[in-house]
Amino acid sequence: PAAIQRNPLVIEAYLGKGSV
Repeated sequence: PAAIQRNPLVIEAYLGKGSV
């Protein structure tokens, strides 16, 4: 979804915050 690409918060939530 384009919304995920626009929302970094959604990206982290989608990845389970594995980037942090």
